[in-house]
Amino acid sequence: MAKDAFDQWLEWAKKPPDSELSIPSDLHAAVAPLAPQQQGDRQTVNDAVRFARDPNAQLRWVYENGDRLETFRSEAEGEAWLKENDPEGVLWKERLGPLFPAGTADENGVPVATE
Repeated sequence: MAKDAFDQWLEWAKKPPDSELSIPSDLHAAVAPLAPQQQGDRQTVNDAVRFARDPNAQLRWVYENGDRLETFRSEAEGEAWLKENDPEGVLWKERLGPLFPAGTADENGVPVATE
């Protein structure tokens, strides 16, 4: 039986210090930011990894230099801005989180803007 993302994460997280066991980087990137109690929840871990691997998820490209934050809808748009404003700057890709209807709360119960 194939291991799901939760099983892979748990096996990796509990491995001995001298183990060379590894997990895919996208799995680690999706689960590591979760709170410890969430990392121990099968549904939460599997949902986080499924979202991270969703090919239809919305992306944005980000530039930040400490004084300035810029976001772009495409890599080409970001690269064009960099060429003009900071040729040595770097963009990184960021996945946008799920969208919620106005007036609802996110998964942590934090109210979302009403407009």
